[in-house]
Amino acid sequence: MMSAENATTRSLILGCMGMGGTWDQNPVTLADETKAASALDAALESGITTFDHADIYSFGKAETVFGRLLATRPSLRQSIHIQSKTGVSLNAGVNGDTHYDLSRKYIVDQTLAILKRLQTDYLDTLLLHRPDPLMEGEEIAAAFEWLHTRGLVRFFGVSNMHLKHIRYITGQSHFPIVANQLQFSLGHRLLIESDILVNQAGVAPTASTDGLLAYCHDQEVVLQAWSPLDKGKYLQTDAEDATTLATILKVKEMAGRYQVPPEAILLAWLFAMPARVVPVVGTLNPSRIKACAMSLNVKLSRTDWYDLWITARGISLP
Repeated sequence: MMSAENATTRSLILGCMGMGGTWDQNPVTLADETKAASALDAALESGITTFDHADIYSFGKAETVFGRLLATRPSLRQSIHIQSKTGVSLNAGVNGDTHYDLSRKYIVDQTLAILKRLQTDYLDTLLLHRPDPLMEGEEIAAAFEWLHTRGLVRFFGVSNMHLKHIRYITGQSHFPIVANQLQFSLGHRLLIESDILVNQAGVAPTASTDGLLAYCHDQEVVLQAWSPLDKGKYLQTDAEDATTLATILKVKEMAGRYQVPPEAILLAWLFAMPARVVPVVGTLNPSRIKACAMSLNVKLSRTDWYDLWITARGISLP
């Protein structure tokens, strides 16, 4: 089931990972807050009203900065959608290793801390950041129930999870999973490739993504695409390999023809999917945010969509 957003409406999410500055325990700086405010303003001016966080981003500082911005604009909260993620425990191991934790206590405790940093009474959506091999469906369901009945979280989703994880969680809880945040882009096409290269000799199995795209489409789970611009891979002027260079030139040619920035072409390629894809744009650069927003009005032709895909693949379809 979908959340409050219209399933047919294109939209973008602003990823707020960079808002907290450095990934350390150093205090938030005025420069961090100024940069975050500029990004927030650019997003709102571009019609972007959903903001993505995680408790680990800059060790919580990203949420702290955003919370301070909210505190100075109290009327803004009702007109935006805030989501955050939990389940990744940094420096939890004896050697400082990262652990995953989807226990009831961890989910509840971290969500309360998230709300405090964001200076808000509720999250619109809480995502479970990564699958925990030790997760118990009953504990996740209990955490969801506790948070929802107290009005602390409206909707629930997951991140970096296979359809088997979603089925397991929804089998234990009466709350639907409304979103799955995954890496998906022209340069990271496993979701598509695993569905297309069926029964192909010499093709390694991709169990992590098999059937996931179709499942999200069928169950109306929003596919939130993180790193949708491949860290600017196709926005450069040169490349070390021929396939990437050809793709850069193809994107540039299409951008000129559609009269939009290259960013808009790359995101429009994702929007063409039958499943609802919502890119999570991670830049805090106001001009880049506005360039990305132009994708909301670009519809690639079927020919252009395939042409761009095959160029990025560097090899013809079977």
